[in-house]
Amino acid sequence: MTETLWDIYLPIIQQVNEYGGFLSSFQISKYILDIIEDRTAAGDAVCSSLKAKIYQAITQFKGLQDYRALSEFYEAYYEAVFYLVADQRGVFLREITAGANRGNTPDFESMASPKIGFEVKTINVADPTTTYSKAMWDGMNARIDAYEAARQRGIGTGASVVSPHGEARDLHEVIEQIMKKIDGNVKQGQYAAAPTFLVVAVGRTALHADDRNLKKQFVMYSGDAPINGQLWTVAAHHCDECFFFYSEKGIILHRPLNRNGILLDHDFIAGIIFLETIWHKINSSDYREEGYPPENIYPLQETYQLKGIYNFEWEKNSLFSSDQKAAARAAFQKICHVYNDTDDIRSSQISD
Repeated sequence: MTETLWDIYLPIIQQVNEYGGFLSSFQISKYILDIIEDRTAAGDAVCSSLKAKIYQAITQFKGLQDYRALSEFYEAYYEAVFYLVADQRGVFLREITAGANRGNTPDFESMASPKIGFEVKTINVADPTTTYSKAMWDGMNARIDAYEAARQRGIGTGASVVSPHGEARDLHEVIEQIMKKIDGNVKQGQYAAAPTFLVVAVGRTALHADDRNLKKQFVMYSGDAPINGQLWTVAAHHCDECFFFYSEKGIILHRPLNRNGILLDHDFIAGIIFLETIWHKINSSDYREEGYPPENIYPLQETYQLKGIYNFEWEKNSLFSSDQKAAARAAFQKICHVYNDTDDIRSSQISD
């Protein structure tokens, strides 16, 4: 019997968890890996390719601190998540072979014409080697503390703190760090052949990706001043405008951001689609009631959400045809669970 992706992954992550763990491993669902297996067996060419990419990443794992292999596995996994969620949303995609047109292509394009592209990026933690190593050592120490407490009192717990944004002191610095990371991954050539959206998986960041964070501003608590939506800020905030946010002490602070939102600096991107993982629902994704199909809508649609910001500057300035622009907007609206735009026009239609 051929080993499945889960068969290969499970003993590796169990070994890693014995020594403190990999900070992103809890986001990997057996349910998703099983869907990839099932759809590959059914002849889905995209899932077959993604399975091969995931397999290559995890089988090159060389030891406990091989964070690169684990990270590549995670990134390939989230490409597959996006493909599966898009499929459930009725936007059917094909994969574009890596290296096609010398790399000047997105990861996916629509099956329907006019073609619409989707380029998937998974934002990593700050200073990955240091951050992953520290998280593993802290996890190991917490495990030792729990064992010692259990030996003395019969029960023990341990805790460790993960800092995905390294030395960032507050949300203002986190937002600028995320903007910088996204900006560093944008290649204009990938957006040239067809209207193309940037898809950003934010599971390894501290971004709040609930619906209200698609707004330019919203009031979190009654009587408080408004704060800025984090997703909207990353996409569309203007340089030197103040960013309003809560401090760790619950006080609203504000400072100008030193960067533009990604869509303002890159008007060749049709929009940003943030791929959110709803962490407390990940375990429910592994539950498969007898009789449910592999692509049971609950785990995909409830555990993974696509939140978009449409770029009006792209629509105004792009040289694509009116039919292509209309197709891009229609695909964006169809694929997103919730969406806004760079002018914040739809803000009133998004609940707090």
